[in-house]
Parts: sequence; C-alpha cells; structure tokens
Amino acid sequence: MLNALNLWGHILRRATFAAVVSAAPSNTAIDRIERRGAAGSIVRIALPDGWLTLFRWGDGIVPAGNPLVTLDGTGGGNEIAMPGALIDAGMAPAGLRAVVRQHRSYLWLDQNRLVCWTDHLALAPLYHAAFDGGHVISDDPALLAELVPGIDDAMVASFLVNGIMLGDRTLFRGVRALPPATITTLSPGAGIETARYWQHLPGHEPWNDRDEMQRELWSRVTGAVAERVAGRQAVIALSGGFDSSALLAILHRSGHDLSTFSFAIGMPRAGSDADVARRQAAMLGVEHHLYQLPAPFELVPLFREHLDAGVFMRKPCFELRALETAAADARARWSDPILLFGDEAFGQGALRLDSSDEVLAASTLKDPELIDKLAAAMPDGETARLSDALRGFYDGMLDGIPTAADKRDTVDHLFLDMFLIANMMQIRGGLVAPRIPIALPYMDLGVLHMARHVPAHLRVDKAMFEAAAAHNHPEVFALRRAMTPQSQPDATELVRANAGLIEAEIHRLGGSGLMSPAVLLSALKLVRKRDDGRSRLYALMLATGKQLRRRQLVPRAVTNMVQQRIWAKFRTGVGPAVLFMRLLYLAMLVDRIIDGNRQIGEEVSDTPGRILLDA
Repeated sequence: MLNALNLWGHILRRATFAAVVSAAPSNTAIDRIERRGAAGSIVRIALPDGWLTLFRWGDGIVPAGNPLVTLDGTGGGNEIAMPGALIDAGMAPAGLRAVVRQHRSYLWLDQNRLVCWTDHLALAPLYHAAFDGGHVISDDPALLAELVPGIDDAMVASFLVNGIMLGDRTLFRGVRALPPATITTLSPGAGIETARYWQHLPGHEPWNDRDEMQRELWSRVTGAVAERVAGRQAVIALSGGFDSSALLAILHRSGHDLSTFSFAIGMPRAGSDADVARRQAAMLGVEHHLYQLPAPFELVPLFREHLDAGVFMRKPCFELRALETAAADARARWSDPILLFGDEAFGQGALRLDSSDEVLAASTLKDPELIDKLAAAMPDGETARLSDALRGFYDGMLDGIPTAADKRDTVDHLFLDMFLIANMMQIRGGLVAPRIPIALPYMDLGVLHMARHVPAHLRVDKAMFEAAAAHNHPEVFALRRAMTPQSQPDATELVRANAGLIEAEIHRLGGSGLMSPAVLLSALKLVRKRDDGRSRLYALMLATGKQLRRRQLVPRAVTNMVQQRIWAKFRTGVGPAVLFMRLLYLAMLVDRIIDGNRQIGEEVSDTPGRILLDA
C-alpha cells in the first residue's frame, strides 16, 4: 500500500501528486489539473458528501479504497520510526500510526476525510489552496499558484530581506504550506482543521543536574547518528565547526565506513574551513575530498538550477555543483551511501531582548526597512508598501507565539519554527536529497524533544552542545578555524562580473510591476555603482568577534555583554547586491509560473490519465 515518491517536483519538474476534495466529481480545479499534463493515474473516490480526486505523475499506481501516499523528504532510505510517545494518539489515524516515519509526510483517507500528516521539519512539505468551493493539496506550490494566482507582498518583502518565506505563507497569495508536525483534515463543504502533534515549546521542565542533562543530550545525539547511518557508508559535509566535526568524531569512534569532503574557492588557505576540515580528517585517518568551486561563477545558470529544485534561495548555493560532485563520487564508491549534515537546534546568540525588534533580530530575521537599499531603483512608495506588509506579518507572528517564561525561549521558538525550517531544512532537502539520501541527526525528534528542556542560557549560546562535544571528543576540537572564509564570493563583485548575462536575462523575462525589466535594470545599475565598503567592514568586525569568542581570547561573559548591548543585528544584513539577486530570482520564478499558466490555457494533453476507480 505504500508508494514512495520523489518529493521535490517544484517548478520545472512536475508535481508528483495533487489531491482535490470537492463537492462534485468535476470542477474547474480538476479540469485545469487534467489539462496540465498526462497523469500516471487518476483515482476518484466517492465520499458521503463529495469526492476525492487524486492525481499521480510518474510511475506506480495508487491503490484504491484507502490510498496512502508517502512523501520522503530525505531522498529515500531513511526508515526511522517516529517516537511513539511524541505522537498524539487521539489525533493520528490508526492505520497511519502504524507506519509513520520521521522526515516523511503522508496522505491518508480516514472516515471519509482526507488526512494530511506533515513531518516535524517540513522536509517533505505539503501545500494547500482553497479553490472552487473545495480544497487542493499538492507537493508543488507552483501547481497551486497556477490555480490561484497572485503574489503575497509580505512574503516578497521577507524573501528580499531574509531570503525565506515565513510561517505557512508562500510567495503566492492563495497558497499556504501546511505547518510542520501537524495533522490536517479536509472534507467537502467544510473548512480545514489543523492540530499539532508535536511542537517546540522551550523552557519547560528544566533539568536540575547539568552533568546529567549533558550526558543525556550526548546519548541522544550519538543514538540518533547511529540510527541514521545504520550500517550505511557515511559521507560528511565537513566544515571544521562543532556541528559537522562532532559527527566526524562520533562516526569515527564507532567504526563506521566514513568519508568527508569540503569545498573552497581555489586552494584552501591556512585556518580556513576546508583546511581545518582536512587536518581533522587526517588526524583521525579518515579520507577527505576537496571540491573546488568554479570561479568566476555564472549567476544566471546557477539561478536556473535553484529554480529547478525549489522556491527557496536565501543566497545562491554556490556549493551546489560541489555537492552534486560529492554525491556522484559517493554513489560511485559506495554501495549504499548517506550524506550527513550538522544542522542543529542550538547556537542562537543571546542578544539584548528589550523590544520585539530585538527578539526578531536574535532569531536572525531582518528589518523590513532593509528593502530601502533598493528604493532608488523602485517605483515611488514601493519599498514602503513592502516594508509595511512585512512589519504587519511580524507583528501577527509575535502575537501568535506561545507564552514563554524567558524571551530567549521565544527566540528559540522563532528560530526552530520559522527560520531553521524555512531556510536550512528546505535547502538541504530541495537541493541535495534528490541526488543522494541525506540525514540530519541533530534534528531527530527525540533530540529536539530533550533539547527543549535545556535551560535557555545553555541552549541559545550553544554552551551545552559544545561542552558535551569537547568533553567526549577533545582531540577533534583542538584545531580551530581562523578568520579566512573561502566558500562564498563577494556578492557585489559577482553581480558586476555577470552584468552582461544578467542584462540579457532581464530583457528575456519581460515581467511587470516590481519585477519589470525597467526596475531590474535600475537595480542592477545601482549595484554596479554602489560601494559596499561599509558592509564589508561590518562583516570583518563580525568575523573578528566570532574568532575572539571561539578561541576564548576574551572571557565569554565579556563577549556576551558586548553582544547583548551593542550588536544591532536587526538593522544590519544583506546589501544591495544580495537584494538585487533575490529580486532577479523572484522575477525568474514568476516568469516561469506565468509560462506554465499560458501553456495550460493553450494546450490540452492528448493522453489523459487512466481512471483507476470511479465509484
């Protein structure tokens, strides 16, 4: 009954499924989806008060009766059961409860209602739109945007300043993401009902014994790593930092087949991420591969690769081609490899938290007024309108956060439920999982469940995680990174070097409004003339502060005090070059959606999907 799907069918690659709950066996949404292209199968099931129509693209037949559709957000092969104690048994359908896995989402027909179960990290996201008196669910927001057109101003602003969409919102006004860790039910003629089966509510039930808490945390971390690898060949994206280095140490000590890799522009300089990673691997006798990033970068082709993978691009993933090469090498060398990343739920800075802006800043969200850096290129009042839309969204978001005993708990909640999921989780799943199975051991639900009981002052500055790692594997952490980043090119110079190709792409797009050629060309001209010396100076100061903290050259109490009283993170951030790249990316995305709409309106498939059940 289970049908594993490749989730990431955004934009160019078609959706893998669409489910329509409607009062009638046919409506406008069903007709338009049928015209979109030949589905591998179409299942129509009569409900007491309407119909469920399930479209599938690709191979495989969905069984009739009670179709269970499984969406795997980690690239396959990650059969880790959901901890039973963390599932609200009163909400979960019995049949679903027996098979549910972490990092997977499910569609399930239960008592004539469509049930949508989303995984706790939104690695396998589901999207919803209300249409023609019914509901449409799909794994592809672009498909739903074709049905319900319109741009969400607040999310345009969020993408420009943060590089991500927030909460359940998408770029498209009528399309919503189903929240992570939820069970959503839909039926014809009724609304949508959503309930969380697990939620990160930090600051509850703190442990009294710090040593015992640290031991328990490390026990869960090592257990999660072992579960994820489970006899497979582990490949680690190694940066030399605490997160990936801890994975290296754990897997080396346990004797797993192991390989590591890093990437850099050119040959690694002494103390850079790739250099420290190489030395760590050599110390333990583990092989290490260096993948050199192409220079100069070609932005337009890189943007298209991002569009093919999904709608999230906080900044261009310059290492995407290196990851592709690493995945290909792993598949060629190993019979059953899995790629591990060190993303984790610790590490947010303890900033001053006297105002709502400071709470937002501490969770790495940015000031809406950053958009003003492009004001000279935009129509009068456009940046103010976008800023107001994002500010209104921020206010509503803060009002909806569960009450916490400490504002740092609120920061942690925002980071996990907003920033981390929308940013790193989606990038890992969207850009890497289609190429090789991936694992995020620190994001195991059991680890997160325990971590939320760690007191805020030990959680947000990463103190407990670092202490546990250093205590258990001191040899790996004897090497320290220096202030020599080599993985990201200068954004302004990159735009300037690609200006000719960018201009050609802008003329090809032919959009309107905010994304019109005139606005894009004006923004490009602004970047080419602007001197970003001040932004580079800020980046240098920030990197210096991080090194002082990492090397413990200044007592932690001093760095915390300086960080809390001075660091105005909410008003700093990306410069005009990154804002322009994100604006260009949005224009390319919207252009692709418009083309899809045009093709649907003009073409009708000659090979309609096969009707498997029409009862």
